[in-house]
Amino acid sequence: MSFREFVEGYFVPNFFPTLKRSTQDRYRRTLDNHLLPAFGGSRLCDIGTLELQRFVLQKLANGLGWECADHYPHRMSKVFA
Repeated sequence: MSFREFVEGYFVPNFFPTLKRSTQDRYRRTLDNHLLPAFGGSRLCDIGTLELQRFVLQKLANGLGWECADHYPHRMSKVFA
């Protein structure tokens, strides 16, 4: 199963209703703008710590601040929880 299929088919319908609307909006922006473009086509079993670390380091190299880049591992851990 791809990351995108899991997020849209399971994560969003089952996890989003437990969040405040503003938190849902933040998660949706992060998913749509960053995580789904980077990992959407990847199989869940192919996404590991190394792939996520490379993604974060790439974001930092492109000028994103640590405070912002630090949110990606947290969001991904929620998806995989």
